[in-house]
Amino acid sequence: METDSEKRIRLYRSLKERRSLEDLLNRNCGVIDFKSEQEEEMRKTTGPVIGFTLIEVLLASLLLAIMIGGLGFFFTNIVNQSDMMDDQSRALEICRQEIEELRTVNMGLWPDDTTLTTVTIEKFDRYVVISTPYPTMSSAKMARCIVKWDGMNGADSLSLSMIY
Repeated sequence: METDSEKRIRLYRSLKERRSLEDLLNRNCGVIDFKSEQEEEMRKTTGPVIGFTLIEVLLASLLLAIMIGGLGFFFTNIVNQSDMMDDQSRALEICRQEIEELRTVNMGLWPDDTTLTTVTIEKFDRYVVISTPYPTMSSAKMARCIVKWDGMNGADSLSLSMIY
């Protein structure tokens, strides 16, 4: 049987061991790394975790969306500019054709400030105004061909003049 003094000594030792264990835990900030053998085995077989975080994926997606949006705007603008240039080229060709046709006509027969009838070709409206540009030279006539149309940016026009 244990005497009272032996009991006290045993309790004292257990308290001392408990305090030293508490001190050890406090020094390690309360973190104890108890890993089971299964966890250790899984870590050895699977290796380190490789991949992207959710934030990285979201940022990459946002950057890609901005780039695709910019490219879409760029190509849309190019198509609109191309359509506008096609309309201007077609209007210039219509003016040139009319000026060439007027070269074959005797311009002296036309009175001043005459507007020839409007002709519609596709979506283009063409008309010609004949006038005397110089009062001292009544035989000189200016033919001004004007083409109007509705384009991508609203109403547009182009004119070409020739003195005969």
